[in-house]
Amino acid sequence: MPARMVAKAADKPEELIPNSDYDEWVGKDQTIFNYLYSSVSKDVQVQVSNCTTSAEMWKVIQDMNAAQSRGRVINTRMALAHAQKGSSTVAEFFSKMKGLADDMAAAAKKLDDEEVASYILAGLDMDFDPVVSSMSSRVESLTIGELYTHLVSWEQRMDLRQPNNSGTSVN
Repeated sequence: MPARMVAKAADKPEELIPNSDYDEWVGKDQTIFNYLYSSVSKDVQVQVSNCTTSAEMWKVIQDMNAAQSRGRVINTRMALAHAQKGSSTVAEFFSKMKGLADDMAAAAKKLDDEEVASYILAGLDMDFDPVVSSMSSRVESLTIGELYTHLVSWEQRMDLRQPNNSGTSVN
């Protein structure tokens, strides 16, 4: 921001003269300020109502978004950590978990496949313990695709072994 007044040359350091660029800068800043203000929701307008420059308003908006992003990341991590397969199919559970992982990526906190796989494995019930044990003891890294294939296969095997299943169809 240009200063309203600038010091004159070294011959008279205490004398201040008006900066001719200042008024032009204020006009441009107010144009930007009004555009920003009219572009945001009423809720945001309340938060920026005390701002006097476009830079100040932009900083408040950035801070608000950063706080929301941090909250979103924390809530998504909690959802990942507490998600349970329950009565969902493997495909439904994977879809839910992949959506949460995508939310993390959208918040610039992308999770690698092993981290997503660990959340998925943690959310499985006891019926999947043999698969969880075999996946957990692997030395090489595990891709989400490989995990999905193993879990769907195990789910189909369990479905075939159900007493009320004739064993003639696999979904």
